[in-house]
Amino acid sequence: MAHRAIMLNANSWLGHFILGKTLIESGHLQPALAELQQAFELSGGSFEPLALKAFALTRMGCLDQAKEAMALLHQTAERGICPPIVSLWLMPGWETRKLRSTSFAKQQIRKMCG
Repeated sequence: MAHRAIMLNANSWLGHFILGKTLIESGHLQPALAELQQAFELSGGSFEPLALKAFALTRMGCLDQAKEAMALLHQTAERGICPPIVSLWLMPGWETRKLRSTSFAKQQIRKMCG
């Protein structure tokens, strides 16, 4: 379905986003990154493609790049463009030890939500 949406409208950020998500779910992480980057650019900076891109980078072991994407997510959260909780959705991939502690998760939520 995502391929069809992109064929009908190559500028559909949602089509690229759904295709990227589908590629992640099927284990095709490298092609997913390209689709998610295109979705991010076409959307004008929507947090959804960026969040999934950070997730895919984490799964690929590209932690420095994932942290860069996380930093951008934090910036968008601070500007009120995305919910602060999005950052916590991604953290288990690269900060598992810290998130095993419920108190750490609560502390991060308070920190991000003010």
